[in-house]
Amino acid sequence: MGEYKMEEERVNEYPLYKKAKEDHYIYRGEGGEWAVTDSRADVDEGGCSIMTQEPAQLPTSEGVTWQYWDGEKEEDVPDDAISAIDVKGKILMALANNGGHTACVALLEEAMNKAREKSARGGFERH
Repeated sequence: MGEYKMEEERVNEYPLYKKAKEDHYIYRGEGGEWAVTDSRADVDEGGCSIMTQEPAQLPTSEGVTWQYWDGEKEEDVPDDAISAIDVKGKILMALANNGGHTACVALLEEAMNKAREKSARGGFERH
């Protein structure tokens, strides 16, 4: 899933986060839920494939539960393996298992290794 940096642009009066060198975004939708997408058009249209189950102040807020769209079942599926962590103003999205998202699994090891390294150095701030 990877690391997302806050952009200057705001969406629905909240920060927009963008993954470095990729067209992947985290933004707050009109209903207050945080969404993850691999398309700038989705940000503009309110689309996504991963989102929080409930509105939250930040994607890293304590108690946030994420869900993903299962195209076969045609429904949102809660997945407590998805998490967002604040790492010095950047958002680190991590996936503890593939939860059907094989595209994200390739980034899992890199993201988790970065999280472990930063945690060992005391670089995490939980909100």
